[in-house]
Amino acid sequence: KYRAADTLAENLRDGVHYTVDLKNKAVTLTDRGYKDCERALGVASLFEEPADASGAWAPFILNAVKARELFKRDVEYTVLPDGAGVGIIDSFTGRVLDGRRWSDGLHQSIEAREGIEVSEQSKVIAKVTYQSLFRQFKRLSGMTGTAMSDAAELEFTYGLKVTPVPPALPIARRDYPDVAFKTRDAANRALVKEVVNVGGGTDGGRPCLIGTTSVVQSEAIVAALEAEGIEAELLNALPENAAREGEIVAQAGRPGV
Repeated sequence: KYRAADTLAENLRDGVHYTVDLKNKAVTLTDRGYKDCERALGVASLFEEPADASGAWAPFILNAVKARELFKRDVEYTVLPDGAGVGIIDSFTGRVLDGRRWSDGLHQSIEAREGIEVSEQSKVIAKVTYQSLFRQFKRLSGMTGTAMSDAAELEFTYGLKVTPVPPALPIARRDYPDVAFKTRDAANRALVKEVVNVGGGTDGGRPCLIGTTSVVQSEAIVAALEAEGIEAELLNALPENAAREGEIVAQAGRPGV
């Protein structure tokens, strides 16, 4: 059903058969969309449960449309090597979330969209919050650079006090005001210009670390740096790059890196 729904979704048109709500990541079939899908599938209703109890067609089609309209490869997910399926990309770190899967058949719809083997739909048997899980341990501690802002919550939730550790040397970092751009391209150009100005990628220049939120964005910045004659190491969610994480991080901060 996932592959059939994907084939059907490929022939549907935005604004004719369905509408897309990008803000809420939702799609809605129009009246014509329902009628054309029912006609194509030869069913009386997309919500009718078939005799084989495989589920009504409506959620399959909606997920297939979502997979095509709302989820972009190398942005929200990546295809893992060796037929390992689809990996979800963390929007904050750009890393693949190991073991995480979308629910309600969406993950399978994306696998069908990519033409790989569709996995079995998983079911949630039990849930536990991080707070409840961590409180099961008799001894609990941690270290992070951002704990002071959540000191009250850490003490209230876990009974842990936060102790700041002063730096060994005076802070040399300079904090500049935030800068906003109308477009992503404009921001990328300004970023590359800043790297060039500080001598990034040269032996006598300043080592630069650039953070992105997607594979596509990281590759675009690396290409822009190469156009300026700057060779950059790329570390993102793609397996061939993630495998070199230790090697890349070990060289971070060295002149010319």
